[in-house]
Amino acid sequence: RRAGLNARLEELNKRSAVQTEKISDAEQSIALAGVEVEKAEKKISHFTGLKSQAEKELQEVNQEKENCEKQLNQLRDQLKQNQERLGQYQATRAALQAQLSVLEQADQSLAGFADGSKVLLEAARTKGLNGARGALSNVIEVDADLEVAIAAALGEYTDGILLQHGNATEQAFQLIEDAKSSRASLLPLDWLKPIEALKIKNGTEVIGIASDLVRAPAEFRPVIDLLLGQVIIVRDRKTARAVSAGYGGSVRAVTLDGEVFHASGPVLAGKPTQTAALGRTRQRRELAESISLDEKKIHEAESEIEKLSQELTRELETKSTLDGKVADKNSHLTTAMKKEQDAKIQIEAAQKQMEWQSNLKSTLAAEW
Repeated sequence: RRAGLNARLEELNKRSAVQTEKISDAEQSIALAGVEVEKAEKKISHFTGLKSQAEKELQEVNQEKENCEKQLNQLRDQLKQNQERLGQYQATRAALQAQLSVLEQADQSLAGFADGSKVLLEAARTKGLNGARGALSNVIEVDADLEVAIAAALGEYTDGILLQHGNATEQAFQLIEDAKSSRASLLPLDWLKPIEALKIKNGTEVIGIASDLVRAPAEFRPVIDLLLGQVIIVRDRKTARAVSAGYGGSVRAVTLDGEVFHASGPVLAGKPTQTAALGRTRQRRELAESISLDEKKIHEAESEIEKLSQELTRELETKSTLDGKVADKNSHLTTAMKKEQDAKIQIEAAQKQMEWQSNLKSTLAAEW
């Protein structure tokens, strides 16, 4: 019996040692699982921080990209507007140049001039008329609203041929006779004897003395004073009659519609026919000024387009860089999120292991 008890005790001691070892192993496993949990928690904390930082950086880069895209849209809109504006300026310039070309062709063909004046002007072009200085209508300039009145005041002298010297008149006579052409007005500068221009007070209806309303080079001023110094430009017939009644001699009052009232009584009704050539000097100047202004606008638009194109190129390069940054930040965020998820899985596995070992320890302790 004693031997049996000893055997039983020895068996219990062995079982106790085994249980103790199992419990110890479980405790070690629990401790290791706890270490793994702690490591995993640190990883989660670390990767959560990395994720937050990546999200922040991605948001910042996306905001930069959004701002860049807004700037790109603005630049594209501005570029389109300037290109449309440039097209309009170029179309306007082309139209103005076409008008100027028509005027130059009219000058070349001597359109609007009387036949006799054409003969002399063509001769002057080929040096066939000594000392010819061109037609009077080509050297004077008049405001558009006064052209009809000035043409009426000049009458047949509107197309008058300016000659430097009176000795060229015989040559002009011969040219007219040879061409069997109509008459022409000659204005030999050294023969002209201008008289003193009228002095008159301008008013609402009285515009002024015709010679004062015409622009011309100084060398031709004697011609202007002679032909227009005794002419008063007025607005209407009533004023013309009233003004001309107070003068005598060669004084005339001319309305804006071209009606001529001589102080001595005769009246010329209707509009003059020779106004086209008179307006060409003004029209050429105005067209040249308009073309110059339009070319300035074209140059400014082209400069602005070049500037905007360069800005657009730089902004596109910036967007390309930002696209790369967005991709990079997205990659960082994806990596951080994956590592955070892996750490969560790791901690979950460690916690399950620790729970299982704790249950095992409890079971072993209960069996003890």
